[in-house]
Amino acid sequence: MNVSLASDLSGAAAALAGLILVFLGATVAAYDGYNATQQGTVVARYRRRAAFAFFGFVLSLLSAGLALAGQWLAVGGWLIASAIASAISVILVATAAWQAYSDVS
Repeated sequence: MNVSLASDLSGAAAALAGLILVFLGATVAAYDGYNATQQGTVVARYRRRAAFAFFGFVLSLLSAGLALAGQWLAVGGWLIASAIASAISVILVATAAWQAYSDVS
């Protein structure tokens, strides 16, 4: 098992989790920018976007944990699972970002 790969995966996953957390915060702040009557009309958009970002955040944290477990246990299967979790996380966040982009008109 490649220890460098494990540390690279855990570092990349942790960095991705941080970026997703910033995106999630911006999404919540944008929703809070609407007054109470307007929030009812936009809640579905922001809830969907926040859900994609939240699940991407959880998966990126899981990916970091799997990479660290793979490094400590010297099991390559954990690294594969970490890479898969990171890839799914990127797809979820890209979907959330695309939704945010397409909502701007």
